[in-house]
Amino acid sequence: MFLVYLGSIHPMTEPRKVRIPPGIVSMPWVGKTYAISGGDWIEVPEGTTRDQLDQWMVYAPPEVETVEAQSWEVEGSKGKIHTVRFDGRWSCTCHGFKFRRECKHTTAQKKTFI
Repeated sequence: MFLVYLGSIHPMTEPRKVRIPPGIVSMPWVGKTYAISGGDWIEVPEGTTRDQLDQWMVYAPPEVETVEAQSWEVEGSKGKIHTVRFDGRWSCTCHGFKFRRECKHTTAQKKTFI
C-alpha cells in the first residue's frame, strides 16, 4: 500500500496515526478506494470496510491537558463581590464579562495567575 499525500506517494510501513477520525471514499469512475483523514489519503483495496481501517489509519486524538479549576472572590469598584474563575477558560460573574467576555477583574487576575 502507498500513502498519497499532497500529490506524492510514499510506501506504507505501518498504519498512519491521524488526528481526525478516518473515513472511506470510493471512486468507482476511476476504480479506486481511499482511506481518508483530513489531507491524508491512502489507497486501500476495493471493498475495505470501516472495521478494517486500522490496517492503514489509526485515530490518535490529541492529548488534552486538564487544568484544575480555580476561583477567586474579587471586589468590584462599587464594593460588589464578583467571582473570577479559571477552568481552562476565564469567566467572571460581573455584568461587563457577560457582554464583552472580558473584564477588568479577569484581566487583573490573569496578571497574578501563575
